[in-house]
Amino acid sequence: MQRSRAVFITGLVYALIGLAGAQSTPMSYEVDGKQYVVTAAGGHGSFGTKRGDYVIAYALKD
Repeated sequence: MQRSRAVFITGLVYALIGLAGAQSTPMSYEVDGKQYVVTAAGGHGSFGTKRGDYVIAYALKD
């Protein structure tokens, strides 16, 4: 799981995705009563992480 990041919601793994190193704390927001979780991830190789830049958001189940 070194190059993967897990998003945890209420103690359960919501998703396991292969992104670059996480660069932020997951954040949550709500639009029209629907809740979302978003995080940013990026890597440049100097720390042995996967290269790339991502901002990814998930909608939580109703």
